[in-house]
Amino acid sequence: MDRPNIALIRHETRTDAERYPIIANLIHHARALRGKALIFVPTRKIGEEIQAGLAHHGIDVPFYHGRLPALDRQDLLDRFRGTIEPHLDALVCTNAFGIGIDIPNVRVVVHWLQPESVEDDLQEVGRAGRDGKPAVAVIFKASDDLGLRRYMARKTARRRRKDVVPKRS
Repeated sequence: MDRPNIALIRHETRTDAERYPIIANLIHHARALRGKALIFVPTRKIGEEIQAGLAHHGIDVPFYHGRLPALDRQDLLDRFRGTIEPHLDALVCTNAFGIGIDIPNVRVVVHWLQPESVEDDLQEVGRAGRDGKPAVAVIFKASDDLGLRRYMARKTARRRRKDVVPKRS
């Protein structure tokens, strides 16, 4: 990816609570530029926690995930695109957020946790600054982040193994 208009930042925090005011400031910055912000999360549980944490900082941000009813997902997407009212300028989302969606004025992309793969990182960071204007992508890091990623990888590997191994009669 050759996108010199996107500043890439990796920021280490000791606690999740440290992340909320940073994200709140990034959302305010995106709004000041008449832009949008996406906060990517690895799980629904974490997404709901982030929604609550941002609300505590005075920011009401909807949460887009794959288990929302299709009409609710479409409504959030259309509001984020700005095609229906009320418009949205920020979303907490899992990677279920429409791959390939082209919204030009995303100024901020935040990864609550390091993305699962390089491909996911590129896809999600690539949502920023599609209009060529300056944007920022932040990946938060904490000492226990890899524990969640390892757990999720083991869980996925077990599920795939069950799908591949034929059942005995």
